[in-house]
Amino acid sequence: MLMSMIATLAMTAVAHGHGGEDKGADQSPAPITETSAKAVRTFRAAGRPIDYEVNVGFMPLGPEGKPDAEIFHVSYVARGSSAADRPVTFVFNGGPGAASVYLHMGAVGPKRIVFAENGDLAPPPVVIEDNADSWLPFTDLVFVDPVGTGYSRFVGEAAKREGGEPKGSATYHSVDGDLKALGMFIDRWLTKHERFLSPVVVAGESYGGFRAAALAKLLPNDHEIPLSGSVMISPRIDLFGVQGNELYPSTWITRLPSYAASAASQGRGRANSPMTDLDAMQSIMIEAEAFATGDFALYLTQGEMMDAERQDDILDTFAELTGLSPAYAKRQRGRVSQTEYARELLRENGELVGIYDATITSLDPEPDAAMAGFRFDALRVLSGPYRAGLISYLSEDLGFSLPERDYESLSGEVFAAWRYFVGNDKRPQAPGAGSMLREGLAMNRHLKVWITHGAMDLQTPYFESAYVINNLGIPTAVRDNVRLDTYYGGHMYYMHPGSSAEFAEDAGEFYDSLR
Repeated sequence: MLMSMIATLAMTAVAHGHGGEDKGADQSPAPITETSAKAVRTFRAAGRPIDYEVNVGFMPLGPEGKPDAEIFHVSYVARGSSAADRPVTFVFNGGPGAASVYLHMGAVGPKRIVFAENGDLAPPPVVIEDNADSWLPFTDLVFVDPVGTGYSRFVGEAAKREGGEPKGSATYHSVDGDLKALGMFIDRWLTKHERFLSPVVVAGESYGGFRAAALAKLLPNDHEIPLSGSVMISPRIDLFGVQGNELYPSTWITRLPSYAASAASQGRGRANSPMTDLDAMQSIMIEAEAFATGDFALYLTQGEMMDAERQDDILDTFAELTGLSPAYAKRQRGRVSQTEYARELLRENGELVGIYDATITSLDPEPDAAMAGFRFDALRVLSGPYRAGLISYLSEDLGFSLPERDYESLSGEVFAAWRYFVGNDKRPQAPGAGSMLREGLAMNRHLKVWITHGAMDLQTPYFESAYVINNLGIPTAVRDNVRLDTYYGGHMYYMHPGSSAEFAEDAGEFYDSLR
């Protein structure tokens, strides 16, 4: 989910042996976990009661009769509906190394933790409430924790350690291995629960959005699973294609509209006072998008070939839109990273804006530094409340408890072990899910794709997805099947109550479109 933030946690998590299990070389093969729970509950927030069954447990993965991993998952299935009439959505977060707890207890599950009105974390202790914005009224839900996250883990010989990591890490902690494991899990869940006649949807956040884009091709192609919908929440569709190399313009083009929206949310840039909804700043965002793809793109590509006076004019406009000083904009030549922007916007106030949600601020502990750094992000501590909420809910409401095992909300070990490149060792290639999404749309003209972003997310900016989609060469016959929506807030915009309600309303429209 939180790709760069999780990197700052990796050293700490590994150093403290986070995981609650013996990490030594002589560790015995781990057995399959038998603990599970089942309950029947009623969802009442949608205006009409929905009786549903909750199942908590593990799914073994790997060769028949010799599993090498077990996947922890929580499913919510409405009672009394036929399979053909009821979609089933498989939900996961990203990282890599994040469990599904964030979407589960923050956005789409029937229960959620309570947030502050401004989208920040509420003060402790954690409070759990019925989620009026849950997707349960229009789809069954299966929350999936990839191996090494949540309670999921390696079992059998794969759990033994070689070179400091489990033997199974080489298989599962990679782009290809992870996607194969998700496909295998979905296949086995649909088989076990007799749901192959249901519309199938995948929904992922951040790196999970990369997964959802790739699965648009891989589920029907490699696993023979018909796919009805792919939902990408704050995704990074192309992991390495839009990085911060100052010689390549796409990064700086796609970040600028989010900088303009972030400035407006803080009463900077084109705004005279803080703006708290996207409707109020619509004209600013339209101007920023046009400027980013017009004069600013021309400046980035022409460089010093451009007349000096025109360069100054363009950088003055850049400063006006983003809320930065003209002197700083010119010193940076319009190339401002997300960590630099997070520190610079409110520097004179001694405050940082959030890299993951620039509507939220925190005191700056290093006011003389050039960049904010992810370790100072305002939402860095969010895992604790989410984790506390889920463990409490599983135990107190559903009767499921594993006190001998840690729930890994963000696994630094998984992140550190991840193998990002694909192909063979001699010719490794950077992964890109955009081409797989295009193939999925070309093969299946019935596939519906929904991409969502928070406008003030500096880490996975919304205009980056627009840029990728606009350059995929998507077949004209299915172009209308791709929808992009932007909400007030950041990476986890659903923490803002108003955006959460809008997100749920739009989700209902998306699921209606699958019929």
